[in-house]
Amino acid sequence: MRTVGKAGPRIVFVYGDRPSGHSAAAAALRDQLKRLAPRVQTSEIALATEVAPVVGPVISAAYLSLIQKTPRLWNYLYDNRTVAAALKEIREPLGALHRLRLRRHFKQLEPDLVVCTHALACAVLETDRADGTLRAPLAAVLTDYGVHEYWVSTNVDLYLAPSASVRHQLLARGVAGDRIEITGIPVHPRFRERLGREAAREAFRLDPAGPVVLFEGGSKGLGPIDEMIDPLLKAVPRAQALVVCGRNQELYLALRARYGRRRQVRLLGFTSRMPECFAAADILVGKPGGVTASEAASCGLPLVIVDPLPGQELKNCSFLTRAGAAVQLDEPGRLGALLAALLRTPRRLSAMRAAARRAAPADSALQASKLLLELLPTAAQML
Repeated sequence: MRTVGKAGPRIVFVYGDRPSGHSAAAAALRDQLKRLAPRVQTSEIALATEVAPVVGPVISAAYLSLIQKTPRLWNYLYDNRTVAAALKEIREPLGALHRLRLRRHFKQLEPDLVVCTHALACAVLETDRADGTLRAPLAAVLTDYGVHEYWVSTNVDLYLAPSASVRHQLLARGVAGDRIEITGIPVHPRFRERLGREAAREAFRLDPAGPVVLFEGGSKGLGPIDEMIDPLLKAVPRAQALVVCGRNQELYLALRARYGRRRQVRLLGFTSRMPECFAAADILVGKPGGVTASEAASCGLPLVIVDPLPGQELKNCSFLTRAGAAVQLDEPGRLGALLAALLRTPRRLSAMRAAARRAAPADSALQASKLLLELLPTAAQML
């Protein structure tokens, strides 16, 4: 449990685990709130490590294994109302355990507002909000371009939706329109303050004149990153690869052994330098996690989506490709040809950059923070 800020109204963020897109969204809102209303005090609670330290990591590992090894099964299970109803008898005791432990945290923190950036957190807390055990307003911040059943509740005071299409999905599931605001997925304010392209490339010792393709697989370094660098270098001899391996140490070591002496390849592990990475790159190749994709899009970085995971990533892929901000690669063997075609077509890249900025507003965290402050009893004194 982390607390930031001086005495003042208390906002508690609840999500699944860290590091993750859900925790990154919370951090974006927390830091934007500090800039906007310095008196606000913020705390974070991760369900997996702080509320269910024994069961949480087991569930997280099982989830990751399921989506990687049996993607079709996960795609069937994801947001399946029939399956959700069948599992209710199992889910309720786990939810009750989460609620009991969260109540202990809330008793200590005395929140004036609770913000969920994860669907499971929202599903756990909406019961306490319904029966009055949780008296503070409850806000839900959706971090993917689709609505999971666990988000939906009549006991959430405010939904912050990433897009108009998500708003329509919430309406279709019975959420009142006056409880939904469209802000975009929260993007940390530092993405608006990133280095210029030339300075960013100099920071990574990249040739300022050669094209740069950024490869990343989220915090866990997922996806066939090790299979994608050679096709780029063969198809575009002047290209440079900036590769973020996340916490995948095995991937980092394998790539270092293969490309450690190649000036055209720069390798990073888990890093806080993503704003610089986005500024340096011409194209991002990777997986469409909601937060990472929105961060990149807000910087005007076109996305080539490879091997999206079932469930939320497929929904994100659909949104981004329809918006014109991304293209999905169905055949990994065509990656080199696709990147070569994009890099030699500046007009198409320019159109994708503009579409990306429209799809993911850079001021999303600012707009979301203003709406969250309005839920505080002392809102008028905060701004």
